[in-house]
Amino acid sequence: MLRQAIRNYTSISGSKARIIDNFDVHYQWMNQNKPSLSLFYFKNSWNPECSRSLQKDFLKMIEHEPFETFVVNSDLGAQGEKVKRYYCVKYEPTFLFLSDGMEVLRVVGSDLGELTKQIKRVKEFRRKVSSKLNLEPGVDAWENFHDEYIQEWHEWSRKESWEGEGTIIFDRN
Repeated sequence: MLRQAIRNYTSISGSKARIIDNFDVHYQWMNQNKPSLSLFYFKNSWNPECSRSLQKDFLKMIEHEPFETFVVNSDLGAQGEKVKRYYCVKYEPTFLFLSDGMEVLRVVGSDLGELTKQIKRVKEFRRKVSSKLNLEPGVDAWENFHDEYIQEWHEWSRKESWEGEGTIIFDRN
């Protein structure tokens, strides 16, 4: 318990990436800071593709990239699973790119060459959105990742309960 209290949302030594140990802390941080580009690495210990060398190479690769970077370990129990469910991740390793809170791209697997290519594509996409459309993304364009789905489920659940069919509760916890 003390270990988790100390490690909540800390950096990985020698890297700008942070470990998500607590979903609520992460959710609050994302809503307060609203990073323009985010990159998540979802991993677990039982999968040989999620090796230590993959994480080390990944952290080295993103060292000078403009992404807020997060590492999510599914083995952390309820907190890891909560983050994984929130971002709809079904496979590890998965790399998830967000732009202003909205999903841009997912890369499933441990191919760092493919990941490098997709990092370039996401940065180019972001640059084009800013320049060609004369649109300056920022805090006003921020979208919480799952909020539109939560609202749909809430409305559908309310409608179903009014019609006597019972209720379905979508709980992000």
